Amino acid sequence: TRCTEYRHRTWHEALFRDLKSLGLDWGHSRVRRPERVERLLLALALAVLWLLALGQRVLRRGQRRQLDDRRRRTLSRFQLGLSWLRRLLATDQPLECVFHFWSVTLAFPKLS
Repeated sequence: TRCTEYRHRTWHEALFRDLKSLGLDWGHSRVRRPERVERLLLALALAVLWLLALGQRVLRRGQRRQLDDRRRRTLSRFQLGLSWLRRLLATDQPLECVFHFWSVTLAFPKLS
């Protein structure tokens, strides 16, 4: 039981780190009004889900070695997704955005 709790704790800490200093830089938003914070959190939640899905896609396609050190895997799924997104944008490659929520599929056109 204790090991399971600790695994969840480290996952939460990594997620906060991704939201703040290592990823979306939420701490520098300077948003203070509650209604605006709610909207920002919704946008951040959607961005996190999308980047996690993108990171999972990188893993499934065997592209992790292009982003992460083989000897010491340090990037979370979120960080893999963010790194892949940055790579696509830097190399001017098309970005396909598809979301699958339960039985609903939202497809967006490729960005180029």
